[in-house]
Amino acid sequence: HFAAIEAQAGPAERTKSMRWHSDGATGLLHLGITLGGRRKLQIRTNRQQDVPLTAGHMYLSSPFLFEHKVSYALASHGGGPVLALMCRFGYLDEDGAQWVNHMHDKDMLKVATVISGCLKASADRGHLRLPTLSEVEERER
Repeated sequence: HFAAIEAQAGPAERTKSMRWHSDGATGLLHLGITLGGRRKLQIRTNRQQDVPLTAGHMYLSSPFLFEHKVSYALASHGGGPVLALMCRFGYLDEDGAQWVNHMHDKDMLKVATVISGCLKASADRGHLRLPTLSEVEERER
């Protein structure tokens, strides 16, 4: 479960490009959801990848583990700003999060390997998926 959800809005009147960075420890497991507008996620690992994102696009990643940046596109034809939700891990206290933020070592590699292995196994079995609209509506009753 994600404990922290951050709403982000990009400008509608101009383009904006963020700097290259790695997220803090809350980005060890991250679900990005684009609600509106157009943005581009650029990932820099052993090669650069550009991922265009528009309304309805989602991605599950670990931006704590790699450099990336996001560019926000100019709204076209009177469209609104880029709107996105970032769902992340949460920590009970800031000290714990700050301690983990600086762990880019062999111990964190073990943690990342366990997390990615669990995600892969769940996806391979069809257990890692988004709920259908009817499943969400059923839970709301």
